[in-house]
Amino acid sequence: MERRALRFEKSDDLVTRKIAGETVIVMVRAHVAELDYVYTLDAVGTRIWELLEDHSIEQITESIRDEFEVGAAPLGSDILEFIATLQEGGLIRAMEAEDQRDGNA
Repeated sequence: MERRALRFEKSDDLVTRKIAGETVIVMVRAHVAELDYVYTLDAVGTRIWELLEDHSIEQITESIRDEFEVGAAPLGSDILEFIATLQEGGLIRAMEAEDQRDGNA
């Protein structure tokens, strides 16, 4: 499957709150917040976060480019880097192809 067509799902082990256009994400394991793992997303990161589960990377890139009026060249690689950071932090995981076909995306 082409990487740009991947879809993602968010971890069940987190709590998010949107505050003044930014999103705060706290990892929660065994009903305890892990305050060593608090993430704050700016307006662009928040919008990517909102789009992650229902849009491909290509669709996210197009939306961000249009909504924030930024150039396409560095944007695509910036979004891939941001998504990789979310994956490394355990906040999201790439969905398997069969999950996407079953309509779980």
